Amino acid sequence: MIKLMVVDDEQKICDFVRGFFEKRGHPVIMVTDPRRAVGIMKIEKPQVILLDVKMPDMSGLTLLENIRAVDKEVKVIMVTIADDTATHQRADELGADAFISKPFSSDYLEETVLDKLEELYPLKKQRKHSKEAQV
Repeated sequence: MIKLMVVDDEQKICDFVRGFFEKRGHPVIMVTDPRRAVGIMKIEKPQVILLDVKMPDMSGLTLLENIRAVDKEVKVIMVTIADDTATHQRADELGADAFISKPFSSDYLEETVLDKLEELYPLKKQRKHSKEAQV
C-alpha cells in the first residue's frame, strides 16, 4: 500500500485520482490549495506526491522546491499538460522523480501511473522477498 498525496487545484482531478487509487487500496490525501501542501505533507507523510505543475497562487515548481527543503525522500511525480522541455529540466534540477501527462483516463492511470509508482516505490518486490523469506 502506497500513501499518495495529490496536489492539484482542480477538485475534479483530485476526486478522479482519489477514486482510482482508493479502489486499489492506496490511501489518498487531496490538496487543492498548494499553499497548504507542505504543512499537510508534514502531518500525513505520503510516500508519493502527484504534483500539478500549473496552479494559481503557487507553481508546482515552487512547491517542489519547498517539498524538497522539508523531505528529500518523498517521491514526487510532476503532472503536466504540455511537454515543456524547460519545465521538465527545472523540475529535474529541483528533484522531481518522474513526469506524467494530463488529461487522465482510467487506462492511463492503470497502465502508466501505476507502473511509475511501482518503479519509484517497489512494494511488490519487497512483499515478494518477504514472503519468500517466510517460506
